[in-house]
Amino acid sequence: ADIDQQLAAKAERLREAVTAQLEAKVADLKQELDAAIGRATIRALTEKAAQLGHIEETHQDEAGNLTIRVRL
Repeated sequence: ADIDQQLAAKAERLREAVTAQLEAKVADLKQELDAAIGRATIRALTEKAAQLGHIEETHQDEAGNLTIRVRL
């Protein structure tokens, strides 16, 4: 019975460690995915702006907001 308790406790510690590692990896992947989505969105908006007219200026602030100035 004591060995069973020790095994159960060790299994629980391992499960917690693996869960923490997976949660950290998911957070990293979410950051990468968010960045990729942001780049794709900027590219798509820039292409659409170019279809509307001549792009005079683009600016992205620290918050990630994009401004595209287009001459029609």
